[in-house]
Amino acid sequence: MENQVQVENIIKNENDLLHHTENIYQWTERQGELKTFYKQQLLFLKQALKKNIITENDFIRKEKYIKETYSQYCQKIQDYLNLNYSLAMWEYDETNNLKRDLNYQVLEQEFKTKITTISHDSTISKQVKNQQLKKVKTEYNTMKRNLNGKTIAIIAVGITLLLLLASLLVNYLFYFKIANDGQKFTFTDKNHLTAFIFMCIGIILIIGFLGFIVCNTTKRIFLDKKENLFKVSTIGFFGSFTDTIGVGSFVVTVAALNATNSVPDVKKLPGTLNIGLTIPNLLAGTLFVSAIQVELVTLVTLVIAAMLGAFCAAKIVNKVNKRFVALFVAISLAVAGILMILTQVGLFNTAGTKGLSGWKLAVGIIAFFIIGGLQSFGVGLYAPALAIVSLLGMETIIAFPIMTCAAGFALPTTAWTFHRDNNYSPKVAYGLLIGGVVGTVTAFFIVFVGIQGGLGVKMNDFTYYLKWFAVAVMYYAAFMLFKKYLDLKKEKDKQSSTETENYYQKYKEKFDEKFTEKMASIGRIHPDIITQEQSKIKTNNIKLLVWT
Repeated sequence: MENQVQVENIIKNENDLLHHTENIYQWTERQGELKTFYKQQLLFLKQALKKNIITENDFIRKEKYIKETYSQYCQKIQDYLNLNYSLAMWEYDETNNLKRDLNYQVLEQEFKTKITTISHDSTISKQVKNQQLKKVKTEYNTMKRNLNGKTIAIIAVGITLLLLLASLLVNYLFYFKIANDGQKFTFTDKNHLTAFIFMCIGIILIIGFLGFIVCNTTKRIFLDKKENLFKVSTIGFFGSFTDTIGVGSFVVTVAALNATNSVPDVKKLPGTLNIGLTIPNLLAGTLFVSAIQVELVTLVTLVIAAMLGAFCAAKIVNKVNKRFVALFVAISLAVAGILMILTQVGLFNTAGTKGLSGWKLAVGIIAFFIIGGLQSFGVGLYAPALAIVSLLGMETIIAFPIMTCAAGFALPTTAWTFHRDNNYSPKVAYGLLIGGVVGTVTAFFIVFVGIQGGLGVKMNDFTYYLKWFAVAVMYYAAFMLFKKYLDLKKEKDKQSSTETENYYQKYKEKFDEKFTEKMASIGRIHPDIITQEQSKIKTNNIKLLVWT
């Protein structure tokens, strides 16, 4: 067979790449465990010093010892991560080079022959036949070329900047007048000036976050390279399309990602959503901030509250286990569904003020801090925000600029935390970004500029039935995540939260010995494995990269 040697090498490289990828995920988590244990024992020692259980000299000695021990094992893990990252990137590039040399016409014919042979084999059972066919198709899909990280990054940057420019031009040349009751834009109007400032902030955040994605996420695409970019971009398109017309993106996206099993590890779902949908949400906020009719103090305080909530929650979501994430998001989606139903039946429809003050503003700040935090767990902000704004006596139309700005401006604050902890799927996030930007701008042009502006159709009439559909999707997603929670509960999750032992209190004189044993149990790597990886690096003259 003409391609036999290349196929065998590609399969070997793919298996090696999978091995190194699994090591990266595993030892990134181990590094986090090591850090958590170190911080907890240091805290216990400080508490013992405060209670005069330990002398200051003894505390200083033990503090120095555990810091040095932690640093030693942390460096070992970091070195091992560097080795696996370097080898993974090399395997990834080597595989792409091998695929370029394949004769795909011959390859396709060879796999068709295999499928025909298996299909007409009467000596094997239907079950075995299906298994063999699935194996052949999987092997064929493995042989297909993948877009490399740089190409995906170029596509994302080009689409984002081009559509950002086009949508802003249409916004200020046409839609602004419709959104502001026939008024033309002028810098002398306080609301118009506020809108322009927020728009500029949005553009800066979009460009800045795009730079962050390109510099950091691009080089991690190999971690989930098997995911189909077109598939996840399509999910991002529909999620952000519904988001732009006020239905919300997270629920639609969660349901679609679960249905296609695009993010198998549920713990990576919040990070993938937050990183992937940041730019589409920022774009929506930048576009619709021109329709601001809300008082400046209300807008700024609620948006900042949502940003702080998202930032604080992102630090929590990375420390909890998969079961908690699945259950929490399922319950939150169910509650958000109830709020959306109540909104749909008219309970929250009020004709009130354009801003908040006094105790109402305080309640609004607390509420937006909480729902901003929900975004870090993968729960959309739109339905709760709409309910809160209406319950506090504001006009429901005011919710739109607040929702889009709060959701868009809050998401970037969580990105670094998810990236640092390697708690997201990079290629899926890129797909959500690319599809999301197209979906946002498409919805803006079709629904707002075309239907609302050109045909004069009211947005409420257009989105009423779509929101009922979103409620159904919301409860479907909640059900699937609750099912995932039950499945994870049946498994004996090794990372289930347990009360951390106070090693100084428990072991006293043997503290140093037991602390080192625990560090070793978390961070021990067999020397033979390290030697094997180092030998492979040296033999193939692979550049040593640093995993950050």
